[in-house]
Amino acid sequence: MKKLIWIVGTAVVVLLAALIVVPLLFRGEILELVKKEANKNLDATLDFDDLGLSVFRHFPRLTVTIDNARLINHAPFAGDTLLLLEKFQATVNPFDLIGGGQVDMSSMYLIHPRVCLRALADGQVNWDIARTAAEEIPPSDEKPARSFDLALQHYEIRDAQLLYRDEAAEIFLQLTGLQHEGQGDFHRQQFDLSTTTTIDSMTLQFRGIPYLDHVEVAVKADLDIDAEKKKYVFKENEVRLNELLLTFDGWATQVPEGLALDVRFRSPKTEFKSILSLVRAVFQGEFANLKIDGQLAVEGTIAGTNTAERIPAFGIDVLVTDGVIQHSSSPTPIEHIQLAARLENPGQTLDETTIALKKFHLEVLDEPFDIQGLISTPISAPDVDLSFAGSVNLQEVPRLLPLPADSGTFDFADLQLGGRLILRGEIDGVVADERVPRFDITCGVTDGSLSHPSLPQPLKRIQLDLRAQNPGGSLDETVIQVQKLHAEIENDSLEITAKIKTPVIDPLLSARLAGRINLARATDFLLAEGRPDVQGRVNFDVRIDGNVSAIRQSQWDKFTAAGLLDFSQVAYAAPDLPVQLRLPRAKLRLSPQGFILDTLECRYDKSDLQAKGTLENVFGYLFDNRTLAGTLTVRSDYCDLNPWVAGESQKLRAVELPERMELLLSAAFKEVLYDNLTITNATGNLLLKDRTLNLLDLKANTLQGTVEATGTYRYTPPEKPHLFMDVKAERLGIPEMFTTFVTVQRFVPIAQYMRGQAGGTLSIDADLDTTLLPVWPKFLSSGSLSVLQGALKDFVPLNKVAELLNLDRLRDPGLKDLLLNYHITDGRFFVRPTAFAVDQYQMQVSGSNGLDKSLDYLLTINIPAAELKAGANRLLSDLIKQDISALTDETVVVKVNIRGTLADPKIETSLADIVKGPAEQLKAAAVSVADSLKAVAEQEVLRKLDEQKQVLEQKEKEAREKLKDKLKDLFKKR
Repeated sequence: MKKLIWIVGTAVVVLLAALIVVPLLFRGEILELVKKEANKNLDATLDFDDLGLSVFRHFPRLTVTIDNARLINHAPFAGDTLLLLEKFQATVNPFDLIGGGQVDMSSMYLIHPRVCLRALADGQVNWDIARTAAEEIPPSDEKPARSFDLALQHYEIRDAQLLYRDEAAEIFLQLTGLQHEGQGDFHRQQFDLSTTTTIDSMTLQFRGIPYLDHVEVAVKADLDIDAEKKKYVFKENEVRLNELLLTFDGWATQVPEGLALDVRFRSPKTEFKSILSLVRAVFQGEFANLKIDGQLAVEGTIAGTNTAERIPAFGIDVLVTDGVIQHSSSPTPIEHIQLAARLENPGQTLDETTIALKKFHLEVLDEPFDIQGLISTPISAPDVDLSFAGSVNLQEVPRLLPLPADSGTFDFADLQLGGRLILRGEIDGVVADERVPRFDITCGVTDGSLSHPSLPQPLKRIQLDLRAQNPGGSLDETVIQVQKLHAEIENDSLEITAKIKTPVIDPLLSARLAGRINLARATDFLLAEGRPDVQGRVNFDVRIDGNVSAIRQSQWDKFTAAGLLDFSQVAYAAPDLPVQLRLPRAKLRLSPQGFILDTLECRYDKSDLQAKGTLENVFGYLFDNRTLAGTLTVRSDYCDLNPWVAGESQKLRAVELPERMELLLSAAFKEVLYDNLTITNATGNLLLKDRTLNLLDLKANTLQGTVEATGTYRYTPPEKPHLFMDVKAERLGIPEMFTTFVTVQRFVPIAQYMRGQAGGTLSIDADLDTTLLPVWPKFLSSGSLSVLQGALKDFVPLNKVAELLNLDRLRDPGLKDLLLNYHITDGRFFVRPTAFAVDQYQMQVSGSNGLDKSLDYLLTINIPAAELKAGANRLLSDLIKQDISALTDETVVVKVNIRGTLADPKIETSLADIVKGPAEQLKAAAVSVADSLKAVAEQEVLRKLDEQKQVLEQKEKEAREKLKDKLKDLFKKR
């Protein structure tokens, strides 16, 4: 007996060990086999992280688990994720795996599935992933796969999400927080299935219209299933949508042509509040505070066969009687709500559906509002027959539902309205691509008013009479008339009349705006924080009348535009302005061609501006794609720009110049203050044309001298902003130039050590970054700089040369009649060979310095021998290989290389020659290979700059000829 017990015990242990070890030993092979076999039959890629097998979890059944399954679509949905499943779990009979019969699956769980279903406009769907017969793997000697007997006792779906988008039908469905479970004996031919479903949020849109928006859903459904006949009988089941509860019963069965069904549903509860819960978003979170009374009845049937060509017949009736809506804090209810509506289809296509709003009625303080209507053929060409009429006491509107309090300066709860709103209309006809139904809609307000504690004065005596009509046909037959719009603020008033006809083909615009406005009161209606502080008054009376075609054909006799805006004693201050702007007077006249600024006076602090100008083609610019043209002259005795730039926290940004604009600004400023720079007698023109800003004929006195300049600026993304300048300067202070201009600081650092005045001509061609600083490595420039009288002070490189050669006169030398020719390219400043004198020394300099502060210069010095006899100079004696004391009237020529950096120069003497007789001028030396290469680079710079100059000169000539007469006319009007 002991031996038998030992044998049985050992067998049990071995069996248990095998059940544990075998899945572990062959886990990898099983994992790859399952993936391989699944992907053979799918037109998609299935992958998952782990496959688990266990006999202990539901012994004696085998538990199969799959972790993090992913199903990825192939073309035309390549890369789309059809399914994400955190965990799949099922139980099967392990003995079915050994035998050759069917596999019995008794339970199944889907944990956190995420499903995304898409249907394209051409009918392709992303869930059709089963391989077709042509795609199937060729037959082999392997045994056919076993079938599964779905003998489920229980199944669950936990926390699912579903997204469905049908592009052809324009249907969007989203389900989140889906929980579903069912129980039934699926292995039987006839069985009962009991299911429960809850959905945290369901959204359904059709053609952009949200029919259900984040609705909570709960479904309890019990079915009798006949698997052999494919028939499903619904017992007493119920569906809850938010607070709307519906019960339904009936049956459905699969037939060869589709699905046949006969279902009836109704609302067992008769509370009006339940149907409003579906649109609770309308009440902006106040649904719980609403008192809703009244009776509701919903009843409907769906009967027939659903096929690819037709839908079953259906009819749905909704009836509301004696409805009342009232907020808990409101004394005024919406009452006597009556609704009778029917949705019906005889069982054809969706286009056969009719929506009949037989009655909709409500009252607010005995003021009625009624709507009746019928909509048919809603898909192909909606046929609408709708009428509505009613009136509203505006005083009661804020009391019906409390308006939300704003977090800013305006609290809607304190808004007070007055007057009476009357609305009537009829809409009758077909809505199609090129047709609109007949409509006649009127809207009126009488004795209206608006007040709020944040407003100093109420808006009162509001009158509105608006009518929109169309006889039924094209949209171009629409006529909109504002026969009167009137409002008053204290003693100010606004009056508007307007009419629009033929709005599509050739709009007729006829309008008049007249009134007088205190700007301080008007800006109080700007309810945003930080609104500007505006003082002053404006009187206006403007009229326009005519067709857009008259504008397009320049038939100004057929288009009227006239009127005047007269501003007086205007003062404007805002948080983003550094100073208050004052406009003592300004007059703007309206004409068919545009606007005329008769006068504008502006002052801030001690600064003053006067302006006159015109703006032409305003209506053509708005309605006919024409170019907006304008001319403005600006004059000033004193203009301080520092308040607008001092302490600026943000960098300047590049401005993309607009299309279809040709604007000329002619300016004359007697004195301009910018930072520490004072500019006097500044005149010039700015021309905006072809998306390029041209600076023309700028002349000004500054930095102790004079400047003349022309230039262009353009910025058309994705290209970088670009600047070209052609400058002529005379007698500018050299130290001031260094501290003022960043270009001088970058490329001419020697200017920091120079005293005196300089002039010259130069051209600049540069790409800019988005902060309007040059892109230095691509900076191009060429020109000549002259120093009539100047000096160098504490210039380390030259002082080191003086020390090396024992020539004290080279320390802090004076400069006279220095003419320097240069060009800038590839981030370096190149100096052509330039001759100059320092006392008795004739000198020549050539070379370059870079943005990296590096130096590469050759300095040639002619030293009269007489200057060398006074003291010993062993370095020079060694260079010329003889005693310098033996020289008489000869000249010693020394070549000095200056390299290193400005702060740490490296000085080398490379050569010395003796020239017979005094050196009155430097002899031309042979050009080295390096100098030849520099010359080629210089010629390329000059060529590019010359091209820019020619373009600018042509624009300048055209601008002068075209705009000269306009400027003369403006001056005559002053």
